[in-house]
Amino acid sequence: MKLSELKSAENIKVLIYGLSGAGKTSCALGFPGPMYVADFDGKISSGANFWETKDPKRLEQVEYDNFQPTAANGGVRVYRKFEAKLAELEEMAKAGKFPFKTFVLDSLTSFGDMMLQAIMADNPSVKRVDPKTPAMQDYLILSANFKPMIYRLLALPCNIVTVGHLAGEKDPEGNLVGYRPALPGKLPELLPILFQEVYRAYVDTIEGKPVHVAQTRPSNLYVARTQISEMPPKIPLAFEAMEKYFNRKKEK
Repeated sequence: MKLSELKSAENIKVLIYGLSGAGKTSCALGFPGPMYVADFDGKISSGANFWETKDPKRLEQVEYDNFQPTAANGGVRVYRKFEAKLAELEEMAKAGKFPFKTFVLDSLTSFGDMMLQAIMADNPSVKRVDPKTPAMQDYLILSANFKPMIYRLLALPCNIVTVGHLAGEKDPEGNLVGYRPALPGKLPELLPILFQEVYRAYVDTIEGKPVHVAQTRPSNLYVARTQISEMPPKIPLAFEAMEKYFNRKKEK
């Protein structure tokens, strides 16, 4: 096969990370429906409230499951129910009956934390300085399980939108050197490799008004990336603003 024959992926796989209130969930819910949302943060209501005002019919296209850990659903092991849901969707895809145009995981941060806590609960024999503090072996198990799970998610035949929180990164002396998506251990280093698009969401001030925007290219402090050459370095954090650039990528 020649590179001239290589076609761009039909669907967009994007990670949007940032501080709370940056508009991440509302943006994710603006992607094409029908949509499925795996809600690990329990904050989907913020996005629902936004679209209830802007376009209430959109909410009729969104199906979701709440994966917040409770005593009733298995606590931190609830992520296994998410894995079962993922397996169900994979079977639908194999049968050619996949029902969704977009899959949203909100948030990748809570999902990763939950996996780590479940791994610690499942491996009590691991030697830890503090029972509540993960050991190196816990992080190794997490990495071995997290990456294949994300690959399975990204293989679904639809747009994939994952939401993540923001964390500061410090050098060995404790000095802040930048910000990254918040995930346990070395997982943040995988994200720019796994996802086509990585955007940092934040609130900017334009003409004296707060506006939700996305940073699409890296800076000294923030991780970001895009594979779309025409994508501006800063763009409104909304699918309708991004859509024309996504379509250009598909057309190539």
